[in-house]
Amino acid sequence: GLHSLFFDQPELGLFKEPQQRADSLDFLEHLSGVCRDLGGRTLIYGGGRKRGDLPVEDARTEAIAFFSELTARVKNHGTCFCFEPLGPDDTDFINSALESLDIVNEVASPALQVQLDAKALAETGEAVIETFQAVRQVLVHFHANEPGLGVLGSSGQVDHAGLGAMLREVGYKGYVSIE
Repeated sequence: GLHSLFFDQPELGLFKEPQQRADSLDFLEHLSGVCRDLGGRTLIYGGGRKRGDLPVEDARTEAIAFFSELTARVKNHGTCFCFEPLGPDDTDFINSALESLDIVNEVASPALQVQLDAKALAETGEAVIETFQAVRQVLVHFHANEPGLGVLGSSGQVDHAGLGAMLREVGYKGYVSIE
């Protein structure tokens, strides 16, 4: 799959002006095609989603409209986009796996699924079995990482063995990538 989708495209993302929004959709559709052509399936949507002064409910409404349009455009690619829930120091929109799940359920397309991130789960207090149980039907990717993207196990803040046990408990069979 693909990650860091907007790393070198700071003008693109959610919550942009109409032309930038259209360019963002075109770019993501293109990346979905590239992912498909490479034999990949997942596109992890991490950056490019600062809402700034936009109220949370308006941001949620915009995200649902954006991803409803995007998933319709890529439905025949066999790929899926996944929000990467991140801690509040990394983004001001989708800080929780359950927030991500809520949007995935609203869009209701196989082209939008859930990805979990170890450091974010630790930062938000969601590193519990209930989180994994809630998302298990739409969980397609997992990032094993540390705060500051340090060496795995170096911070003492992320229980990787415990997270692995929870993945196994919910029957997760997808990819785990080290970030």
